[in-house]
Amino acid sequence: MKNLLVVILTCLALIQGIFAQTEKQQISEIDKIVLDIKSNINSYKKFTSLTDSLLKNTNTNFIETAYKNDKMLVLVQIRDSGNKIKSADWYFYNKHLIYSEINYHNNDNEKSYYTKNNLISLNKNGDDVLNKTTEYYKQYEKSGINACTIFIERYKEK
Repeated sequence: MKNLLVVILTCLALIQGIFAQTEKQQISEIDKIVLDIKSNINSYKKFTSLTDSLLKNTNTNFIETAYKNDKMLVLVQIRDSGNKIKSADWYFYNKHLIYSEINYHNNDNEKSYYTKNNLISLNKNGDDVLNKTTEYYKQYEKSGINACTIFIERYKEK
């Protein structure tokens, strides 16, 4: 019985290690794509507009800037000088949200990684949010995917 328990615990540890490694590899690949987008930002077609963006019921306007590589959306940036959000960047690859970074005026920040419309990693103020079953994590994932859908639709004809 002890041997069986040791085997099961060892298998669980190995499986967890494999998934963690895969997640780290995915994050590493996303970081490379984000760096490539940042490095080539001047080669993309740029669209800038004053908008209320995704936040409703606020008394502020945002400057929204989108970047496209040919017909593919690669980046949407939101800048605001007067309300809660200071800046927000959403990075896209193959019509999917892959990374977002939101900075707030109170110096809080959130960084998130997505693959195939699933949130795989969320970092809030330098700390990983590891419990993926919390309502906060689920709502964050949902809002990121909703933003992605809105932005892709908004810029598909431009």
